[in-house]
Amino acid sequence: MKKIILLFLVFAALTVKSQNYTPLNYSFNGTPTHGIKIKTNLPYTNSSQMPTIIIEGYNYSKGKSIGIMLNWYIYQGNFVSYGASSHGAYAPDIKLANENGKVVIFLDSREYFNRFQVRAYAKGRTADDIPTNYENWIAVDEALSGTYIVTVPYKNDIKGNMAIEGNVNIGGETNTMLTVRHINGKKADASESDNLYLNYSNQKNVWVGSTAAPSNLLIHGKLGLGTSTPSMKLHLDNLNSNDGIQFGSLFKVRSSSFGSNHFVMENIAASGNLYLRSRTGSNTTGNLILNDYGGSVSIGANSTPTDYKLAVAGKTITEEVKVQLKSNWPDYVFSKEYKLPSLQEVEQHINEKGHLQNIPSAKEVQKDGGIELGEMNRKLLEKIEELTLYTIQQQKELEKEKEKNNTLEHRLNEIEKLIKSKVLE
Repeated sequence: MKKIILLFLVFAALTVKSQNYTPLNYSFNGTPTHGIKIKTNLPYTNSSQMPTIIIEGYNYSKGKSIGIMLNWYIYQGNFVSYGASSHGAYAPDIKLANENGKVVIFLDSREYFNRFQVRAYAKGRTADDIPTNYENWIAVDEALSGTYIVTVPYKNDIKGNMAIEGNVNIGGETNTMLTVRHINGKKADASESDNLYLNYSNQKNVWVGSTAAPSNLLIHGKLGLGTSTPSMKLHLDNLNSNDGIQFGSLFKVRSSSFGSNHFVMENIAASGNLYLRSRTGSNTTGNLILNDYGGSVSIGANSTPTDYKLAVAGKTITEEVKVQLKSNWPDYVFSKEYKLPSLQEVEQHINEKGHLQNIPSAKEVQKDGGIELGEMNRKLLEKIEELTLYTIQQQKELEKEKEKNNTLEHRLNEIEKLIKSKVLE
């Protein structure tokens, strides 16, 4: 009976050994120049290998534990279905390669005083579960070479609720994707406040997909909503007609239903105004500039007529309007060289054309969709100055007629006196 038990224990021990291996114990009291290249004895052969490689240890430089679980498969000459998960605090970048027909695991770690143990598990595939494949592994400080090099992504899924105290880094030390600090009022030290920090150290994107407690959210870099390649601090893309930014129940900026090239700014409160200001506090020296790149502005209309900068559909009110004219102001009417049309010529033009010379007709105004205020004022002033000259001419003629009348009246008086004297004789 004792022999049977002994044989069973030996068989069980051999069975366990054939499934679980410890191919490498690594420690280096220094700083690697290139990284840590783990040269395995696993042959790079097609349709082989589903190992589970576990790397556990300590990184003294950062004062963090190392916990990595690594898997891959080789199919049609390539690494496929590869991935890693981290259950430690230090997770360096990992690469796989084929070097001289053997699988190489490269840890892109240049921190000093690393030490860890490599364990392996292989079961279920006879071609993989070969003890000699897990012997004579070595770790060297060499640059990565070989072929079929791939970068292994970290894939950690967390389901359910998770409470975090302190710091959690996801994505590796040198490529930190997410840093979470001070959740639920927990502080790393007394000098810091309760904030949630999201930071990618290589200026990449930070993806936010959940709500946070009422605390500050500080994002270093660019935030993209609807895009994975934001070009500004806040970039909204792939917008539908009601997508945009809303500020409480007061104001929102959204994409317009007129098309993808339009957007709408609107006050959505029950009452109130929408202010566009260019000032801070009492500073009133700034300017509000609308479309300084050659476009146009419409008020109460969906579009602006061609060649116009401002279109207003409705009435306007203002205290003062200044129009800068492109043509000369009509002081030339008072020049000696100006040829003033005679009243007979004016009458003839009116009889033939039905309007004053150089003044647009009703048909022209209707055809052109209105009048240019500055140009029309210039033309009206020209006519007023011409009327002034006509009035001056008429006044001079009246003065002459008056002088003639006075002379005639004097002569008549003299004649009457002469006649009366003759009669009395």
